[in-house]
Amino acid sequence: MSLSLPNELLEGVSRGEYQLLPGAGASMDSLDATGTNLPSATGLCKAFIDDFQLPLEPGQQIGLQRAYEHIEHRRSTSGLIRADYLSHRFSGCKPADWYASLAGVPWKRIWTLNIDDVVEVALEQYFRDADPDSPVRQSPAPFSWESVQDEPRPDEVQVIHLHGFARWLGSGKSQLVFSILEYLSAARIGHSWHYLFGAEYLQRPFIFLGARLVEEYDLADILRRGSQARVMTGKPSAIVLKSFSQLDREDFTRWGLVCIEADAEHFSRDLQKQIKPHLDLQILIGATKKDTRRVRMFYRQYVGLGS
Repeated sequence: MSLSLPNELLEGVSRGEYQLLPGAGASMDSLDATGTNLPSATGLCKAFIDDFQLPLEPGQQIGLQRAYEHIEHRRSTSGLIRADYLSHRFSGCKPADWYASLAGVPWKRIWTLNIDDVVEVALEQYFRDADPDSPVRQSPAPFSWESVQDEPRPDEVQVIHLHGFARWLGSGKSQLVFSILEYLSAARIGHSWHYLFGAEYLQRPFIFLGARLVEEYDLADILRRGSQARVMTGKPSAIVLKSFSQLDREDFTRWGLVCIEADAEHFSRDLQKQIKPHLDLQILIGATKKDTRRVRMFYRQYVGLGS
């Protein structure tokens, strides 16, 4: 069954006004460099424990942040230090097939909480394979959270990794934000990309895809200030998750977000499909401003207008 997405959201996405922020829930259908599905936070924590052989007591449980801290001075069972382990596993990923739908949407900017390169690979593949005359064809320009800001260039979309970028770990161009201390440091220092994210989130429409948000400590203050995008642009910000608890809905509604219950694949495919009439309309009007008869025919076909 197709999702019923708000018309103002579809119009805004088709015009390239929306910014996307995928979380772990948007990557778990994709494969890492070992051919294994990318993990959730819980899955990554288990991988740290197993692959670095952390000495837990029977029945003892620890979270991702603590596991990440404890593997800093250890080597994995294959002899890798932490940075090399993460770089090897989360670089050269294979996006799920449905990621082509996300790559086929004209995003204003993409932020991500993931350290993998799934978004970059999907955009690179779409850019390479799409018709050169396609209205939606953007190559990725990756940034890490501590990178120097730059203006986007034509035919590219910036991809900002707010928690670091695995591809760059070996080169020293990127650091990770995983542990509590790293979260606090990133929030306290206030790097320029975090400042920009805060300003954009307040004023511009976003779609959060598969990102739970409630435990993103470095973004906690920003998110809880709330989005004013609907008031300022007429376009709502939205969060897409497979399910919402009642407390989730209360939190996200208070933060100014529309809750859309769907998995990442279902939402992405429906979004690309549902913005097509809006994209086609913009292309036709731009190309045939003087041909009012063709414009009326197009409206009659897609929107039920015209005579």
